[in-house]
Amino acid sequence: MRVLTAIVLWIISEMAVAGPLEEANSAYDKGDFRLARNFYTDLAIQGDRMAQLRLGVLYDEGKGGANDSREATRWYIVASAQGSSEAAYNLGRLYHDGRGVPQNFARAREWYYVATERGETKAAVNLGVMDASGEGRPRDYRKAIKWFLLAAQRGDDRAKNNIGTLYFNGQGVPRDLVRSHMWYNLAAAHGDPDAIQNRASVARLMTLKQMSRAQEMASDRQMYIP
Repeated sequence: MRVLTAIVLWIISEMAVAGPLEEANSAYDKGDFRLARNFYTDLAIQGDRMAQLRLGVLYDEGKGGANDSREATRWYIVASAQGSSEAAYNLGRLYHDGRGVPQNFARAREWYYVATERGETKAAVNLGVMDASGEGRPRDYRKAIKWFLLAAQRGDDRAKNNIGTLYFNGQGVPRDLVRSHMWYNLAAAHGDPDAIQNRASVARLMTLKQMSRAQEMASDRQMYIP
């Protein structure tokens, strides 16, 4: 009987929090960020992970009040401690850019890695960009392409475009116009403007046979890559 009572009380508690969170989200979606900030602050203090994340975003972007990167960082850390992948990504971005905290590429990598492990694809893309750009350590195109491949397999078009560029330039992989075109084509299929332009540029350097092969490979890959 004690167990049943505990379950019922937990359900009631969840229902009680759902109302204010919906009001906060509604205010946020309508652009009433000052009201949203008030709602999210109350809920964040109560431990609501989504409210903690949204409150961090509001401070980060200066919506509903003054921009405060330190408060944004604080709430992202709290939300990430509760498992928020987006909060971990946002922390990586703050350390990457040096906003509200001293720029620290090692810390940025740590937070991007946490976010990637939790399924945040854009964090994997940023890890690849950092390796390709040599931010905080020597350039490593082979590591970069591994991160881009992970993100591409999750459907990220920016990652597909970046892989196409690495094959075009022969960075981390042998130069291969066919594979370059294939990756650009996979990204362009979803309307990525950079990939569309890059695909056209590489196509001008290819033979008809190479173009045909690239199209076949792209069709085969689409079965496995969103």
